[in-house]
Amino acid sequence: MFQIDIGRLVGTLDNLENFRQFCIAIHARQIEDPRYFKLALNKQLQNLNYLRSLSDTIGDRFISKQADNIEFMLCGDGVEVKKDRVHITESTAYGIAHVVNEALIIIRNVLDGHLLVGLIPNHALKFSPSSSLFGDQVEEKFPSSVYDIEEAGKCIAIGRYTACVMHLMRALEPALLALQTAVQVDVPKEQWDQIINQIEAKIKEIRKRTHSGGDEQWYSEAASHFRIIKNAWRNHAQHLHERYDEERAVAIYESIRAFMRHLATQLSE
Repeated sequence: MFQIDIGRLVGTLDNLENFRQFCIAIHARQIEDPRYFKLALNKQLQNLNYLRSLSDTIGDRFISKQADNIEFMLCGDGVEVKKDRVHITESTAYGIAHVVNEALIIIRNVLDGHLLVGLIPNHALKFSPSSSLFGDQVEEKFPSSVYDIEEAGKCIAIGRYTACVMHLMRALEPALLALQTAVQVDVPKEQWDQIINQIEAKIKEIRKRTHSGGDEQWYSEAASHFRIIKNAWRNHAQHLHERYDEERAVAIYESIRAFMRHLATQLSE
């Protein structure tokens, strides 16, 4: 799977096609303004750099070679830019046209073998975020959760809402285990119900012994929130009959995000 900006790809290909016709028009002496040509040339050099990056993205080096060929012809002896006119030889003008056509055919053939998936506009940035989705502190305190947090974001972006909730439940597990460690409880890691029961029992025991609040109160509230999440979402997300739509998945996503940011203030793996 690879990720491309369809708008930029289409714009680049349109620009190349227009430039192909532009070069032929110059050869036919229909355009002779050097300033216009220099502006167009600079724009096409940027397009060629994009084609090179696209070549790396889709894994076809021939597109990059075609970009190199076009640049070579544009900057070679076949293009003459003087103060008052521009001249492109026939071989260069039609050579550019040929190479551009080949590049278009290659890109079309490569993309024909892939299914293009559109991202949900409101959530597109979650697919390739520029920063941590749940914040740097969560990423630092619960590094084992990062994969599932990122996958949850991707699932929202492509509209796989039930999968998003399942990843969010997985992302919570390192935080629950951190809470378990903090209150010194040892039970099987896969059993949320047992973990939460033992955490709450241990907190009650500590309170009876010390008659204090502080951390015990914070741990108790965290354990209660984990129980609510287990009963409301985790248990249901694992069953076939439960499905989540965008509204519910986004609400759960934001709730888990806020909860993990809170947990990261006092817990860590």
